Amino acid sequence: MGKSSSFYIWVLILTFMTLHGSGQTTIPNSGMETWINYGSYMDPEHWDTPNAETSTIPWVGKTVVERTGSAHSGNYAALLETKEITLIGVIPGFMTLGDFFLDITTLEYIITGGVPCNDQPTKLKGYFKYFPVEGDSCFIGIGLLKRNGPVRDTLASGYFSTKDTVADWTLFEAVIEYDSLTLPDSMNIVVSSTAVEVIGPGSKLYIDDLFLDYSVGVPSNLQTDQVELWVHENALMISALNLDQVPVHLSIYDLTGRNLLSSALSIFPGEQKVPLSFLKAGLYIARVTYPGGEKQLKFCLID
Repeated sequence: MGKSSSFYIWVLILTFMTLHGSGQTTIPNSGMETWINYGSYMDPEHWDTPNAETSTIPWVGKTVVERTGSAHSGNYAALLETKEITLIGVIPGFMTLGDFFLDITTLEYIITGGVPCNDQPTKLKGYFKYFPVEGDSCFIGIGLLKRNGPVRDTLASGYFSTKDTVADWTLFEAVIEYDSLTLPDSMNIVVSSTAVEVIGPGSKLYIDDLFLDYSVGVPSNLQTDQVELWVHENALMISALNLDQVPVHLSIYDLTGRNLLSSALSIFPGEQKVPLSFLKAGLYIARVTYPGGEKQLKFCLID
């Protein structure tokens, strides 16, 4: 596929940068030790959550991100919990290094911004515990961005997700795949206790000690399934391998489980592009079903 060759070139450049002592970005408040008290809720410093909107709802308000003493190291960690709010609906525990805007009446949301980053890490790592309701999954993702006029281009991204119960602090890693050799000017990290498939209250995700890894590694881009999905330049890319023509059904859902796109497609060999310009910045899942299988992809669009 087209992105493989550019990735190998990027690895050579990264090797050169590493040998010459390139600086490395530190994730702000990565250990979740510093929290700001806003009265009706607390947020980890440098991170934004839905708490400002969900905690101030008269009589039924709740927080979905809380400080916990059950930490991997230090005194505190972040606890993200998917909760049901009376008359509103189910809200995932969610936090971002950017800005999070939630319309509590429609449950529509936007993720914008980020923090400075001028280098090229290979992985996002950290420690987590997860207690999902049946069928649910968590999401931990990173995007590396660069402003291009009024918009930010996503140069690289990676994510980690699991449906498994993880009762002890465990190291996760999200491999970052690059679509451009351009150095970013910012990054955003998003974390969610629910990743769309099952929107039910009760899933709990603990997060602590996040960090960026700069070791040189080449994640495999070799495709073995009949259909593959990835996001490139604000478009969903669909690849059909070793097949003459594949009838597929594409669905795209947002963080609240709302179906934003349902379409029958005919995918031919090679890479097909589905523009995502109709979507606001946010966390989504794309699901493609085709004869003999199903493929899904969690992805985050960041403004």
